[in-house]
Amino acid sequence: MNLPMCYILGAGGHGRVVLETAQACGAFKACLFLDGNATLHGTQIMGALVLGGEDALPPPGPEVAVLPALGDNHRRLALTLDLLSQGYTVPTVVHPRAWVSPHATLGAGTVVFAMAVVQPGAILGCSCIVNTAASVDHDCVLGDGVHCSPGVRLAGGVQVGDCTHLGIGSCVIQEMRVGEQCVVGAGAAVVKDIPPDSLALGVPAVVVRKLPPRDVG
Repeated sequence: MNLPMCYILGAGGHGRVVLETAQACGAFKACLFLDGNATLHGTQIMGALVLGGEDALPPPGPEVAVLPALGDNHRRLALTLDLLSQGYTVPTVVHPRAWVSPHATLGAGTVVFAMAVVQPGAILGCSCIVNTAASVDHDCVLGDGVHCSPGVRLAGGVQVGDCTHLGIGSCVIQEMRVGEQCVVGAGAAVVKDIPPDSLALGVPAVVVRKLPPRDVG
C-alpha cells in the first residue's frame, strides 16, 4: 500500500508533538515540516526536514496529506478549512497510546495525543486538539478548532463551542455548555454554563471578563 507523505504546517512545540504522533500512528510514508521561519528551511527537527514555507506544499493528490499544527485555534482552523476547500486531504491523527472509541466521530485535522481518551458518542469537529492525557467522555460535542489542553476532563454530554480553549487541568461537569471562543483557565472547574466569548477562571469557574469576538483566520 502506498502511504501518503504528511506535510506538517508549523514546526514549533505543538508541531513537534504532532510529528511524533503522526510518526507513531504509522499512517504516513514520512513526515516533513513546512514553516514560515526561513531560518529553519533546510534544517531537520527531530529527524524531519523543514522543506520550506507553505509555498513548498505540492498540489493536492492521494500522495499528499497536510496537517496544520498551530497552537492558535483560529489560525489552525482557518488553514484546515482552506486546505479542504482546495481538495487537500487533512487527516485525523490518533496516537497509538490514546483510546478513541470506534463509536466516536473525529473531524478532519483533529489530533489526539498520547494517553488521551475519547469515549462513545463523542463528536469532535475539525481541527480539534485533544492533548496529552485529556479525556472527552460519552456524548460530548466539541465544535471546530477546540483545544483540550493536557489533563482536561470533560464529563458526559458536555458541549464546547468553536475555537474555545480549555486550559491545562480544567474540568467541566456533565451536561454543561461552554460557548464558542471562550478561554477556561488552568485548573478551573466549570459547574454552570459559560456564555460565548468569555474568560472563565477559578473553582468554581466564574466569568471574569468578556473577550473580543474574533473571526476565523
